[in-house]
Amino acid sequence: MTVQLIDNRFTQVFFEGKNALLHNVYKPDSEWLEEDSFKGLMNQIQELVEQHRPHLYLVNTLDFRFVMAPAMQEWMNQHYVPRLIAAGIKKYALIVPQAFITQLSIEQTVEDAREIHQDIFKIQYLATESEARAWLLA
Repeated sequence: MTVQLIDNRFTQVFFEGKNALLHNVYKPDSEWLEEDSFKGLMNQIQELVEQHRPHLYLVNTLDFRFVMAPAMQEWMNQHYVPRLIAAGIKKYALIVPQAFITQLSIEQTVEDAREIHQDIFKIQYLATESEARAWLLA
C-alpha cells in the first residue's frame, strides 16, 4: 500500500510499505526553495525515514530546480546522508534531470556521499522510474 506523506509546492513524498521504499518526487517549484527551507524539507524527510524505516529511497529529480551551493552539498553529506544510513536506507536511486547546472550540483553531492559512505550505502543514477525501481528492488 502506498501512502502519501508530503504534498507541497516543492515535492511529493510517498511510502510504499510493501517494498520498504520511500519515493520523493520533486516539482518544478523547487526552483523557489531557499537554503533554509530546503534544509527544513530535508529534515522533514529525515524524520519520515526515521519513522517509517524504509530500506530503499527513490528520488525523482527530473523537475528538481534548486541549485545546491557547495556549502549545501557539504551539509547534505555531513547531516542528511548519515541520518538516512542510520535509519536503515541501504539503496538510494536518483532519477536525474537534464538541466546541466542542477544535475552537476546533485551529482557532486552524490559523489561526495558515495566516497564517504561507500561501504554501507549504494547510490545509483538512473534515467527513468522503471530503471530506478528495477535497481532498487534487485
